[in-house]
Amino acid sequence: MVGPIQRCVCTSPDSWLVEMSKNVLLITRSYYPLNVASAHRPVKLAKFLPGFGWTPHVLTLDWTRRYAQRVYGFDCYDPLLVGQSPCETTCLPIRSYPKYSIKGILDRSYGKFSRYRVSWRLYRDLLNAARDLVRQKSFDAILAESPSSWVLAIADQIARESRIAWVADLQDIPDELGGQITRAQWRQIRLEVATCKSASAVIAMSRPLADKLSARHTAPVHVVPYGFDPDDYPPAPDTKSEYFDIVYCGLVYGERNPAPLLDALDGILEEGKIDISRIRVRFYGEPPGRLAHLAAGRACANLVEAMGRVPLHEMIRIEQQAAVLLMLPHPSAEGVVPSKIFDYLGARRPILSVPGDQSVTDAIIQETGAGVIAPTAARVAEALEQWYSEWETTGTVGFRGVPGRMAVYTRKNQAQRMAQILDKVCK
Repeated sequence: MVGPIQRCVCTSPDSWLVEMSKNVLLITRSYYPLNVASAHRPVKLAKFLPGFGWTPHVLTLDWTRRYAQRVYGFDCYDPLLVGQSPCETTCLPIRSYPKYSIKGILDRSYGKFSRYRVSWRLYRDLLNAARDLVRQKSFDAILAESPSSWVLAIADQIARESRIAWVADLQDIPDELGGQITRAQWRQIRLEVATCKSASAVIAMSRPLADKLSARHTAPVHVVPYGFDPDDYPPAPDTKSEYFDIVYCGLVYGERNPAPLLDALDGILEEGKIDISRIRVRFYGEPPGRLAHLAAGRACANLVEAMGRVPLHEMIRIEQQAAVLLMLPHPSAEGVVPSKIFDYLGARRPILSVPGDQSVTDAIIQETGAGVIAPTAARVAEALEQWYSEWETTGTVGFRGVPGRMAVYTRKNQAQRMAQILDKVCK
């Protein structure tokens, strides 16, 4: 027995549509109440898939704040997202053996040394829960969400046992950041190929990543990027802002380097073109103190603040009230598209990409007209001076994104694309 499984049911007013729908079992590790990109994607798919003929049943974990901290290394548990699943959901309790018991030691050892890096008890419990659901309900397809390879392995096992077609939605892949592939990455790639061998389709987040996946998978590879849900963004208040806020949401690591922005601000401040008391550069997601070494000794050091993590609804409000939203792409990772670019589109505030690198992210900014790509400090300074002048005159910075082009990247549109793929694999 797995234990008391939490189930929540959301009834649709369009009951006739649900009766005509096909059923999909959506297996995911990340789900609400986690406030991370890998959780938002399956939630939004569950919300919009019924509109395109697919009724989802989500199988996930019953997340707690303590377990989320342990798995992700930071506090991404948002209590306001508890119970916010838009469809029928089975939440598996996360159980563990006593820490110093023989079973506990063996279970942790399995999790440390197994190829899936997950405890045997958790893997077995989720596999058994999936089997129970397949016995209880008729499913036409299975959709498994990465980045957890063990979730893909469970979908593979269930699909083989029940002869149900399944789709692997690869939100992350081992070699997505480019560069020389390490031995550890090669092992992860071999595991990905073995796990997804039975999949009827594979999903990538961008065309360059799809090209990589097509070279090693026999199943057809489709592109279904992240997106934004306009319903998440209430009308922004029409008030003048007291500060010219440059806002970044997410972590600063690897090649995500704000140095061109800081260089530009140093030059602007030294020339006296901007009132230093009216500008702020705020990084949300970074713990206080981590950015101190990047701004140390600079003229703009006092403007830079690390604000830590905030709840989802608060983050949306902050993005909508910002003068400029900062984007830090990975220059050498051509196919990586951070989910925050779509959050920024939803917030409808000007985007500053630093440094511009002609990546997929920058292509989206160019296509939608949502901001400026600035490959040098001089180009950053030019954009900031124009925006600051507009803000000083009007109290805000106008957003010039093209609504029709932005609509391509809505969550609803991505769900429609996923539904079309599910239709194909069922045939």
